[in-house]
Amino acid sequence: MKILLGIDYGTGGCKVTALGEDGSFAGEASVEYTTYHDHPGWSEQEPQDWWTSLCAALKKLSDKGVNLKDVAACALDGSTHNAVLLDGDYKPVRRTIMWTDQRSTAECEMLRSNYADRIFSSCYQMPAPTWTLPQMMWLKAHEPEALERTRHVLFVKDYVRYLLTGAAATDRIEAQGTLFFDMKAGDWDRELVEMAGLTLEKLPSFIAPTDVAGYVTAEAAAATGLPEGMPVVCGSSDSAV
Repeated sequence: MKILLGIDYGTGGCKVTALGEDGSFAGEASVEYTTYHDHPGWSEQEPQDWWTSLCAALKKLSDKGVNLKDVAACALDGSTHNAVLLDGDYKPVRRTIMWTDQRSTAECEMLRSNYADRIFSSCYQMPAPTWTLPQMMWLKAHEPEALERTRHVLFVKDYVRYLLTGAAATDRIEAQGTLFFDMKAGDWDRELVEMAGLTLEKLPSFIAPTDVAGYVTAEAAAATGLPEGMPVVCGSSDSAV
């Protein structure tokens, strides 16, 4: 029987769930990863840990008797709008600032004082440290070299999907939490993107959560045990609004 695989990235770990084509439960496994709190209010993760945890969780699933070669397709979801900053080779520039991070309170105060109506009219949210815009503004003020080195921006599930397929994209549900996505236009808000210290060229294109985003590469198949050429569905994250 063919297997469908769900890959979930929570704030603290990766969980894989296997279902039969008839919807029957076939197995599950999970692996935790570390959140780093180097300073009070900081919350960061190493992008490489997400990949390592996926490979380990799939090994656990296989050890429980699920034949990974029977997996016909998979989809990913994850905690929302955690921006993964990548260089020109799609290698992480730094740890990812997570949605639980609270360091950007000063940036949020400035945004609320000067741009509250502008931001709310576009993004349907008020500035808060959980969103990507103030986090990137903090980096622009304190680690400008990180943004200068950044050539691509993805989000947790999108980055892992890139490692599986070599294809980079995101979905609009994910983008809602950045605080630089125009909800009416359904596209990035150029002015707010620039305020974040980014450019439109660095941001991913959009596909639907139900679209096939790519296919497992030979390299990813060797690392994970999943079949080479297997379709990987975009998936999505918890809605930001």
